[in-house]
Amino acid sequence: MECISLPSSIRQWPENIFFAGAIPGPKQPSLDGLNPFIAPMVDILDHSYQQGTWFSRTYEHPEG
Repeated sequence: MECISLPSSIRQWPENIFFAGAIPGPKQPSLDGLNPFIAPMVDILDHSYQQGTWFSRTYEHPEG
């Protein structure tokens, strides 16, 4: 996952990417096989979207 509020020049730096998980292979899973892996992440992101998220500091305002 990438934070799209970061400048595009640093958005894909390894220290700015959150690794949400890995899906076992060796082949691409079907949609039904993928849902159990992404459901926890979707639940967290949905809660954050519905309730809002407060950030005490950001890239442009590191002191808050």
